[in-house]
Amino acid sequence: MKAGMIAVLALLAVIAPNANASTVKPIIDCSAALNTTPCVAESFGIQSDPDALAAKGYGLLRVTTRFGIYGDLAFEVVWPPEGGPWLFVRDPSGIGRGQRVAITRADYDWFEKAWADVQPALTDPNAAQVKSAVEKAGWTPCADSSRLQVDWTVGEKSSQTIIDVCLVKKVGEFVANVGDRAYSLLPLCSGMLTEPPPLCLRLSGNEADAVEVARLLDNAERTNTCPASVLSDQVHLITKEMTLQGKSAVASWLAKNCEAMAYAVPDDVAGMVDSTVLVTGREAAMIYKKLPDGSYQDQFKAAQFSQTWRRNDAGKFVITSWKIGPFVEVNSLF
Repeated sequence: MKAGMIAVLALLAVIAPNANASTVKPIIDCSAALNTTPCVAESFGIQSDPDALAAKGYGLLRVTTRFGIYGDLAFEVVWPPEGGPWLFVRDPSGIGRGQRVAITRADYDWFEKAWADVQPALTDPNAAQVKSAVEKAGWTPCADSSRLQVDWTVGEKSSQTIIDVCLVKKVGEFVANVGDRAYSLLPLCSGMLTEPPPLCLRLSGNEADAVEVARLLDNAERTNTCPASVLSDQVHLITKEMTLQGKSAVASWLAKNCEAMAYAVPDDVAGMVDSTVLVTGREAAMIYKKLPDGSYQDQFKAAQFSQTWRRNDAGKFVITSWKIGPFVEVNSLF
């Protein structure tokens, strides 16, 4: 994720929505992305506790991973006693948003089968042996906290499993496969990267404009280059140290500083009523600090940023204003 991620933008065509999703509901704002109780209860009017859902006849498969080697993931497939099944995918980073979409019976059955197929691997004795060997060697299993939690219902009862993803290959494959399937069913996420940050879950306001800019940002992450193709001719770049105006001056500055802004983490892509789009988040960088003993230590720095995007005469979204705050030391890039 080299930054220029945000400066790095080449145009990407809008991909058509997935035909499997029959009904799309507006993006949902939830009070806590990894705590589904307030989100589901407030947005959908049901009790999200798995035991309560099972008692009321709901079918449920809820999957959550954090800081995993296969990427963060938070979603649930639900089949109410009345009506058809639906999928709710949440932003796993804690921003507190998500999308709900109706799915087909075939989609629901696919998720259930994927979970049923992986369950025998949960009791694989090799997993315990791997963990024991790793611990004896002085390493912490899943040092990246790759924990998978699954809640599901069977009849009128619910169950929960928590396991280290990196200890069992089939479990890691399950996380990757169900994550890909979940995102593929969300029209706004079609064709976008799903590694954090999942931009398709961080849209607000005018959805059509927001998703168009999000696709430009997403394409920037794929290309890892810093072209000036999405800068307006009169773009303003404002930092603590200076103010630059004009495409040529800003492009020159970006070319010199692209590597320094190694990561861009948009928190919100907001379509405004005047057909502009405001993108806010963090520019972040990792540097190596040399210590007195000659060794090096990772050091993370980040700055808040905001970009204003407007359509040019050709109808393309371009950056007209870009503000980057001072870089300060932080504990992590994300």
